[in-house]
Amino acid sequence: MTNEILEQLQAEFPHAVRLGELMQNHTSFRLGGPALALAIPNSIDELKGILAFCQEQQLPLFVMGNGSNLLVRDGGIRAVVVKISGAMSTVVLTEQGMEAEAGISLSALAHTAVEAGLGGLEFAAGIPGSLGGGVIMNAGAYGGEMKDVVAHVIALDYRGQEHRFDNEQLHFGYRKCALQGQDLIVAQVGLRLREQDPAISRALIIDYNERRRSKQPLHLPSAGSVFKRPPGQFAGQLIEQA
Repeated sequence: MTNEILEQLQAEFPHAVRLGELMQNHTSFRLGGPALALAIPNSIDELKGILAFCQEQQLPLFVMGNGSNLLVRDGGIRAVVVKISGAMSTVVLTEQGMEAEAGISLSALAHTAVEAGLGGLEFAAGIPGSLGGGVIMNAGAYGGEMKDVVAHVIALDYRGQEHRFDNEQLHFGYRKCALQGQDLIVAQVGLRLREQDPAISRALIIDYNERRRSKQPLHLPSAGSVFKRPPGQFAGQLIEQA
């Protein structure tokens, strides 16, 4: 790998690629040294182009979402980091609900649904992550999970080829799905939502967010709640008892 190849990557995608970018600027813990390059695609087509370039040049890849569950060492990441973030956040209303690009934050997505008179995503309004990351880990809170609202996923392999997965093919489980550990990137998600009075949705979001603020130091660098719930109990209760 040479600096010349990385400079060529930046030249081909000047608005998306930054060389030597500090990862502390892209994680909720505000930690992390430099990546060889950070690529923030502005569209699915640009993402495909970046992936194709890296594949052709045999550049190592590391894919991230909003960086809310990522702990990066001071030495950084010796790879091209592809960040699927708010630059890829187009949302289109459908008969089922919505079709959204994977970079939109879960909070923005939940509020977009509310404004469209659609319910089902209220639980996600306070989760500090992106839609793509939320699907990969089956994010959830307050009795709701992504598995309840995902109809299908369009994912890209590292060559930029598209693959479609319907809900049942994703094999959602507690904080996991079948895409984990695969060389696949969530690019777009179809969401199955229900019609609902926006006033009801807003009241639920306010309640959930107030409960979250009462339990978590949201003003400090963190990743929110990082504990998995043991069967039949709450992690917080067990920690307090210990």
